[in-house]
Amino acid sequence: MLLLASVAIAALAYWVLPALQANAPPEEVVAATDLMSLIGSLSEEGFERPSPTWKLSLPKDHGVHSASRMETWQLSTHLQNEKGELSAFQFSFLRLGVVPPSAPPPTSVWEVRELYRGHVTFTDAELEQAVGEERLARGMPRLTGYDADSGELRLDNWFLRFGHDHASPELNLFATVRDEAIVKLVMRPEKAAIASELEGNNAPFVGYSLTRMTVEGTVDRGRGEETVSGTAWLDHSWGDLPLPGVGPVARDRLLFQLDDGTDFSVIRSRRTDGRGSPSMIAVVVAPDGAVSTFDDQNVQMTATRTWRHEATGTEYPVAWRLEAPELDIYIEPLVDAQIQDFSTPFWSGVVTLTGTRRDISVSGTGTLLLTGYDQ
Repeated sequence: MLLLASVAIAALAYWVLPALQANAPPEEVVAATDLMSLIGSLSEEGFERPSPTWKLSLPKDHGVHSASRMETWQLSTHLQNEKGELSAFQFSFLRLGVVPPSAPPPTSVWEVRELYRGHVTFTDAELEQAVGEERLARGMPRLTGYDADSGELRLDNWFLRFGHDHASPELNLFATVRDEAIVKLVMRPEKAAIASELEGNNAPFVGYSLTRMTVEGTVDRGRGEETVSGTAWLDHSWGDLPLPGVGPVARDRLLFQLDDGTDFSVIRSRRTDGRGSPSMIAVVVAPDGAVSTFDDQNVQMTATRTWRHEATGTEYPVAWRLEAPELDIYIEPLVDAQIQDFSTPFWSGVVTLTGTRRDISVSGTGTLLLTGYDQ
C-alpha cells in the first residue's frame, strides 16, 4: 500500500521555488520561477532514490534526507481558543537539493547547496480573514535548513522542532505571519506514524504521516496572547517526488479529523480540460490506528458551492459532499476567501465537517487544498 503517494502529489501541486544563481549575493537572490523550469535545469547526478529496504525510523526520519533531491514537510493545525472560536494554521516547507552531499566542499560562501521555500497561513473565523506569508532562501547553517543537533527545521525565525524522546515525542513550532499573527504551538502525537511504503518496495519516494496530534499553544493577533488547543496533521516525504505540471492533471486534497477519533485523507484527481471523470483515493485511519483505503469505486466527492476570486474571476469549489462506505459528510469552509497570492496562487484553507459515520452523527475540522482551477 502506498499511503502517501497521492498525498505527496497533491501537496506538491502548488510548490514554487526561486531560481537562485549559485554565486550571487543575497540581494540578487529574489527572482522566482516555476518549479518545473528550476528542476529541469538542475542535474540529478549524485542524488539517490530511497533504499528499497527503507523502513521508517523516528525520530531520525524527521530530519533532512540530503541524498534525496526533493523533500517536503506539510503541517496543518485546526485550533480553537477558550471562547470556542475556530482558527487554523498551516506550515509548509520544501527543500530542493542543488549539489549532492558527495560533491566537494563549497569554494564560496555564496555557493548554493540547497534551496528552501516555505509558507505559513493563518485563518481566523471570528475576523473572517486568512493571512499568509511566503519565504524563499538558500540553505545556511543556523538560519535556513535542518539542524540535526537541535532537531530543528528553520527558515529565518520560523522553526519546527522535533523531539528526540522516543517515549514522549513532542513537536514545537514558532512562526510569525507577516505582522498579523504570532503562533507558538506544542504538538504531541496521539497515533503512531504511518509509513508511505511497506518494507521491500522499491519506490521513487517514501515518507510518513502523523495523522493526529494534540495541540496546545498561543496565538497573538495584536490583541495579546490567546490560549488555543486542537489537533494537527503532519506529512513528510522525500525522494524523486512527483512533479506538478506534468500532464493535464490537477489534484484536490482533503484531510480531516472527526470527533470520533477517525482521520481521513482524500485525493481527487481530474483533467483540467474537463474531460473524463475524476478519480478518487481515500485513506482512513481508525481511532486504534488501523489503516484502510478506498478508491473511486466507492468514494464520491461532489461540489455543492463555489466561491469566485474577484481579482482573477476563477471559481473554486469550496463546499463539498463526501460519500464513502459508512460515511456521509458535508464540508464547508471556515472562510470562503482562503486563497493566497504566493508565487503560485492556490486555495488552501480550513473547513468544518458535519454528517454521519456508521449512522452516528459526527463533526470535525480539516484542511482543503484546491489546485489547477486558474489554468
